[in-house]
Amino acid sequence: MPEVIPNLLYVIASIPLPISAMLILVIDLGFELIISLTFAWDKPESSTGLMRLPPRKPVTNASVERRRRLATRALPPVYDAESGEEVKPSAWAVFQHNFKAMFTAIYWRERFESTEDEVLVDAGLLSWAYLEIGIIETIGGLITFFVVFYKEGGITPAMAVQMQKDDKFSAEGTESDKDLLAQAQSTFYLGVMIMQLFNMFACKTRYRLPFGKYMFSNIRSFVGIVFGCALGFFIVYTPGVHVVFGTSPNTKFIYLLIPMAFGVFIIFYATLRQLILRRL
Repeated sequence: MPEVIPNLLYVIASIPLPISAMLILVIDLGFELIISLTFAWDKPESSTGLMRLPPRKPVTNASVERRRRLATRALPPVYDAESGEEVKPSAWAVFQHNFKAMFTAIYWRERFESTEDEVLVDAGLLSWAYLEIGIIETIGGLITFFVVFYKEGGITPAMAVQMQKDDKFSAEGTESDKDLLAQAQSTFYLGVMIMQLFNMFACKTRYRLPFGKYMFSNIRSFVGIVFGCALGFFIVYTPGVHVVFGTSPNTKFIYLLIPMAFGVFIIFYATLRQLILRRL
């Protein structure tokens, strides 16, 4: 969301582009890829934590009945005319059978029937990613973006929109205006990276609160953080490299305190969310 919404506002509301496509790729294929790999070494939340979770794919009367219906609707066996042995049906026969089934009422009723199976991408995950943390990170990134404009150039959000409409940040603009946009984009980019670090710890637990000793149980998480952050700061502050990615080595660290504050709020929000869900 902090990558999509700013680009939509760039098109719809004509704000200066907060983050370029190149920096989005660096976040998704560089920083977040490094961080996500460290999840493979996460330890169990506790020795008895698995027993606190509901069983996967529980066997119920509804699930047994559904499997019985699926078995009766399966493609009937095909036998060899000479040997009498069962043979595998042809791909065309399977296609015909499945295609005809799509025009039956029971096919569509089963498609929308609750199976009680474990779902990896459920409504809670989508809400967390797109409506909750995604929006928080978007707000934090945009606030940081416009604070840089105001503190470094005395430019308000309304003035920035007008400058964008007048092509002040294009190739025809002044070097100071282009560097100011690069500083704001660099801060937005690093801000998203910082907030995602806090989000990493916020979504590590399923039934424990997202802080405490468990945060430090996987040392590889911090190795990933070091390499991920090193990549981010290398892109922003290395001479010559910043030209390729449209960043600015003049970016000041002080503005990164804003996304850090939003990161702390993400941990607080995740904790409050866990406590509320426990009571439901």
